[in-house]
Amino acid sequence: MMRRVGSLLGKEATKALRDNIILYGVLSPILLALVLGLLIPDMEGMKVTVAVEKGVEARLLEGLTNYVEVEILETRDDVRKRVEKNDDIAGIVRDNGQYVVLLEGNEAGEAEEMATILLNMILSDEPKSEFRHESLGATSSRIREIVGALILLTAVLIGGFIVGFGIVDEKETKMVHALAVSPTRLREFILSHALFCAITSVVLAVLSGFVFARTSISYWMVVASMLSAVGLGLIAGFLIGGLADNLISAIAVVKFLALVFTGIPIASLFTPDKFHWVFYPFPNYWAYQSCLKVFDGGNQAFSFAAANAITILLSLAFLALLVPVLKRKLNFR
Repeated sequence: MMRRVGSLLGKEATKALRDNIILYGVLSPILLALVLGLLIPDMEGMKVTVAVEKGVEARLLEGLTNYVEVEILETRDDVRKRVEKNDDIAGIVRDNGQYVVLLEGNEAGEAEEMATILLNMILSDEPKSEFRHESLGATSSRIREIVGALILLTAVLIGGFIVGFGIVDEKETKMVHALAVSPTRLREFILSHALFCAITSVVLAVLSGFVFARTSISYWMVVASMLSAVGLGLIAGFLIGGLADNLISAIAVVKFLALVFTGIPIASLFTPDKFHWVFYPFPNYWAYQSCLKVFDGGNQAFSFAAANAITILLSLAFLALLVPVLKRKLNFR
């Protein structure tokens, strides 16, 4: 059995290396990581915004508007929630006559000092004003977390897309008919593609993760996250292989799947937490949550291990529904 699996794995690698479209796809997450890694620091420094509780002194508001963009919110809780959102902003509230600067905790090291200096400049003629800082506990940029997680998710999808293109190539060259009458069993076919998807995803994720984040992330977590998402890659690959009969139709399926597989995680970013249960049945949502944790991802209610476990279980459930359809399509025994 292992000899046949190894043979299928070798053929899969050979097909991938000689296909230019696949080679471009392999390079895409690495190039994406390189470009976004260079752009994000500039994006984060483009604008300074401060959320302010309604009711603070008018002179403070007037002074702040001279230096930064100001958002006025109704209550302290509203300010806190605004600070916790994806973009990095500070909050200012008044508590028992004392100004409190709310920081998410993942801002640059000078953020506390800059906030204090700014407020002291505005209120310099009020020496009784005192300041303290409250950190909300995050340790990395939210924008960087989101982009980094999407890059890792792209790596596992590329692994699945390569599997799908390989199956389509086998259908076009009629090799799939030879496999159907050979001693190769469906489980060996699936295992070889799962191994190929796992190896490709891990290598791409580690390389793109290093390009994007260098040594600021745990690569053991990257590997664990990718291995737990192998089923997600297989779902993508088997959908491409089952639905497409040639390269043109395969590209069309890839475009649709890329929209679905990345669209759900992106949609969750703009959905209030109380409605996230809508995304719970989808393994790509949980794979994305796992990838977020690699980048110290925020305030998710689920741990890294839980996100990985749920990703595996949901992926297996979807594969259990998909494999019989693929078996009929490819005429496997």
